[in-house]
Amino acid sequence: MRVAYGELIGGVSGDMFVAALLDLGLPLNRLRSELAKIPSLKFKIGATRKNVNGIRATCFSVIGPPREPSRTWRQIRSLINRSKLRPEVKETGLNVFSRLAAAEGKVHDMVADKVHFHEVGATDSIVDIMAAAIGIRELEIGAFYFSRIPLGAGTIRSQHGLLPAPGPATLELLRGLPVKGIEIEGETVTPTGAAIISMLGKGFGEQPSMTIEKIG
Repeated sequence: MRVAYGELIGGVSGDMFVAALLDLGLPLNRLRSELAKIPSLKFKIGATRKNVNGIRATCFSVIGPPREPSRTWRQIRSLINRSKLRPEVKETGLNVFSRLAAAEGKVHDMVADKVHFHEVGATDSIVDIMAAAIGIRELEIGAFYFSRIPLGAGTIRSQHGLLPAPGPATLELLRGLPVKGIEIEGETVTPTGAAIISMLGKGFGEQPSMTIEKIG
């Protein structure tokens, strides 16, 4: 079985996770054609190379509409179910969003189906999550393991106003998982990133025994 280990270093977000999959060999054109199977979403995706501390890296970007209304979990679920994506890709995407809805519902004290996603309901976040689901299947990764999760400090701005970093929904998603504080001000783990790794992760901590095939 092919396994992947994520050394999170400075944190994780949806676009960072997808960028790593692209760097591992996920073809951008294949990703683009699969994402086109989601109805009504208007967006463009791209991947660029950048240099970080002398190391080549990949950056994934999504350009969505400049203004769009928030979406409920029910609306997002319907959007994914109506897509022509493979059933296993839909399942992965729905599982990630289900975690997000449960966490947001608990934080805002409401039923998950009535949660209005703001940042994570935007087109770019939907594309990030579904791109991650597509990439996992395309690369045939059977299991994911991650390092301890690094959390920054300070505050972040959201549509709900000024919030502590990490945000309440992020912490809810990371409940029961090993974290560590690092000396970075701001958000190192986004709710989208937290939902992806908490859903996928079979273990958090030391790297499992493996033969290294690819690095991204």
